[in-house]
Amino acid sequence: MLRRLDTLATADDRRRPATCLLVRIDPARGIALYASAGHLPPAMFGGDGTGGLLDVPVGPPLGTGIGGYEALGRPISADQTLLLYTDGLAERRGEGIDTSLARLAGLGTAPGRRSRTS
Repeated sequence: MLRRLDTLATADDRRRPATCLLVRIDPARGIALYASAGHLPPAMFGGDGTGGLLDVPVGPPLGTGIGGYEALGRPISADQTLLLYTDGLAERRGEGIDTSLARLAGLGTAPGRRSRTS
């Protein structure tokens, strides 16, 4: 999917490069498949409320024409909460991106909170 989007975006000179994160969840198998085009990593919060950033392979932004996107499958369970976000949610002026992402991952969720897949 990311290769197709990259091809479409590259063909239109009016478009600027953009980041994208795709996630396909298979709840029956307990697997989430991740693919990133230059996007910040997703955050995962466990049933105990603690969180962390997922290490997902990152390809170039869409519209660069470079390609090279890789998908990664990781286990996911019903008691976990997956957070996908824009860079505007995480970034703060004058603060390094690593600090911003650590703050986001450290927020956590309420222990015992059930996640939704819909």
